[in-house]
Amino acid sequence: MSYIGQGLPADVFSGFTTDAFTGDGSATTFTLSKAPFSEDGLIVVINNVIQRPTTNFTVSGTTLTIVGTAVASGDVIYAIHTSGAVPSTLASKVDVNGLSDGVILDADADTTISADTDDQIDFKTGGSDRVSIVSTAGANVQVADGIDLLDGNLKVASGHGIDFSATSDATGQTSELLDDYEEGTWTGTFSDGSTAYTMNNSYKVGRYVKVGDNVWIWGYFKVTDVDGGGANENTSTKITGLPFTMENNAENYAPVHVGYANSFALPNALSVLSGYIEISNTYIYLTRNGSTDGTESVTGVHVSDGGELMLAGMYKVA
Repeated sequence: MSYIGQGLPADVFSGFTTDAFTGDGSATTFTLSKAPFSEDGLIVVINNVIQRPTTNFTVSGTTLTIVGTAVASGDVIYAIHTSGAVPSTLASKVDVNGLSDGVILDADADTTISADTDDQIDFKTGGSDRVSIVSTAGANVQVADGIDLLDGNLKVASGHGIDFSATSDATGQTSELLDDYEEGTWTGTFSDGSTAYTMNNSYKVGRYVKVGDNVWIWGYFKVTDVDGGGANENTSTKITGLPFTMENNAENYAPVHVGYANSFALPNALSVLSGYIEISNTYIYLTRNGSTDGTESVTGVHVSDGGELMLAGMYKVA
């Protein structure tokens, strides 16, 4: 086969995998050393003339077929592999096991993805490990130097949270898992335990913040009519409607502070309103202090129509 130009040096394709064949005047197919992903992954040169893919030659697996007439006897054929086979299931065939820099992502080769540790994938930038994905239970993703969340939210699955077990513990520590945060409102209603007092609709909504199993509550409440709804004035007054049930643990009775009260008919001038949250319930018992008998319950007798108070407290939920 004729050609134009100088002959190519024998080692011109030494940087690639090259298969060399010699025509015999009859053969049109030749067996390659490996399968290219397509004709575009192969440069075929016959007597120093580059052949056009699919027009002058085709590839199927490791079989190279010369289209048209057979290669003349003595003509030299070079098949230069510019890339290896890329199967449809690429991920199952790419093996970077043991390579410290398995996939290089930048010009100076210090940003990489590697798998040189068993059951671990390392992501490096600037030559240092930044993120590792490992098979360790409870810690599958390990971050070397903090996380900067630029947008969106960090979502934690129900029943899980932030584990602070790496920090030192105080004596009596029972948990280091922060597993919840929420905030919202609750509707507080004065009641004799079974029948509600009539409330001022503008002053009966309190607020809360829950962090883990601790709940902070506060609110401003007004009573319009104590017995208008049929409530028993001689029964202990409660404020019902707390957002969560108090934990059933006698150690966790929670006091409630009353910061302001008006229109309460307390027995003497020294009486001070307060309250507490009872275990396994969602209400506040109102109490009065300063009498000769110590702390006593507030009843409907002590609450006048128009009675109002501001309160705040914290309790532990189940």
